[in-house]
Amino acid sequence: MKKKSWDDIPSLEGISVDWDYTSEAARDKRVALRISSSALGRLFGAKEVPARIAAKGQTYTIPICNLSEGGMAVSLPVALPDDLVVTVGFFLGQRKVITKARVCHVRPHDIGNLTGLAFLHLGKETVSFIRGLYPSLVLNSMV
Repeated sequence: MKKKSWDDIPSLEGISVDWDYTSEAARDKRVALRISSSALGRLFGAKEVPARIAAKGQTYTIPICNLSEGGMAVSLPVALPDDLVVTVGFFLGQRKVITKARVCHVRPHDIGNLTGLAFLHLGKETVSFIRGLYPSLVLNSMV
């Protein structure tokens, strides 16, 4: 049997694909990775990470369902209107986060109303910190 060499492989120049791949999965279209509530709990050694939401004269203290540098999801006992600006506060370990967020979507959920919030004025340091949580989670699971 004759051994193949790299020179025997034809060139790929001039070859093209007649379609562009676009993912159908929602997570592939997201700007930032989401970190689940259980992953947040593992990172910070807690069962859950609570958040306080102030909206329309009411304050709700509820666990974070998921978190990314762009926003978060929480399950609220009431359905807030889309585009409502709320104040959000929570701790990530020793880091205190307080910011404004806009209600992006609300949908009924088995434990309330799953509410997506987009952060409006999150500081650069906090964005970097949240962005670094996912690699920390991956590295933590490898150890």
